[in-house]
Amino acid sequence: MKLDLSYFYQTKQNDFLIKGETIVKIDSITLSRKHKYKSNRKIKRLLSIIKKVSINQNNSTEVIIETSGRNQLE
Repeated sequence: MKLDLSYFYQTKQNDFLIKGETIVKIDSITLSRKHKYKSNRKIKRLLSIIKKVSINQNNSTEVIIETSGRNQLE
């Protein structure tokens, strides 16, 4: 998975290449392969309400995303 973090840093372009098992959680809910963020519209909506992103790496990589409200995602 490749993450483009330029959305968060307007002056720099930061990309991270994540290899191996990756777990993504949005507001403590783990995304499955059938997640609902497969369209550009839904991804843009998600990006607009992200408050914090944490990336933890041990045996697998865990991406934790906190938003400004769960109700806005649905």
